Amino acid sequence: MRGMGILSFLPGGLILLLILSSVVTGIIYGIDKTRRF
Repeated sequence: MRGMGILSFLPGGLILLLILSSVVTGIIYGIDKTRRF
């Protein structure tokens, strides 16, 4: 869990949220794509 401490120390929480949201959106898009077939 060292990465979490480094991320919380850096003032880039907004960038982290954007990356997380993009990853979650990609996962949801992939699941939706597999369900359509």
